[in-house]
Amino acid sequence: MRRPKQKMEHVPSRLREIRKAQGKSVVGLAHDAGLHPEHLRSIESGRVTGHVSIHMRLAKALGVSLDEYFGFGAVDLLTGGGEILKSDPHLTVEKLASPQDAGLRVHRIQIGPHKTSDLTHYLAPEKPSLFYLAQGAEANVRVFEKAYSIAWGEHFWLPRPAKLRIENPGTLPLIFLLIQPEKLS
Repeated sequence: MRRPKQKMEHVPSRLREIRKAQGKSVVGLAHDAGLHPEHLRSIESGRVTGHVSIHMRLAKALGVSLDEYFGFGAVDLLTGGGEILKSDPHLTVEKLASPQDAGLRVHRIQIGPHKTSDLTHYLAPEKPSLFYLAQGAEANVRVFEKAYSIAWGEHFWLPRPAKLRIENPGTLPLIFLLIQPEKLS
């Protein structure tokens, strides 16, 4: 039996604002993101929320970072400024305040140079997780026993909690944004 796709109940609504500021039409943006224009209109109006992967495509088509698209542009990724949940030379985890009414749980995760961290503990039970590499050249990600490599500005999506380890092979810290919905629809 297939499991239904999980959707965020509330997604920050900066889509229309960014699209209009760039002078893009609904039809043009929908084409660039591989969506039907009516679907894009429904997302902009709030009639549907859309799967997070659709919002990822829209951010890419708009040429904006995920932190800007989701409304975290005011967050200083280098210094954080949230509630510190863990802090040591190898790993810092901060809970950030999400935009009002966004319905998101957001953590800033910093992994020290040449360190590997198990992040399983920070994943909310039964909720999908979006990891966005906001700073750092590259990271090695291990989900259960499968290994992946991602670069700066890229993301990976976990549809449900998993055993997760991230390695920083570089000489500078990695900074990830971990975004999870507060509720599922």
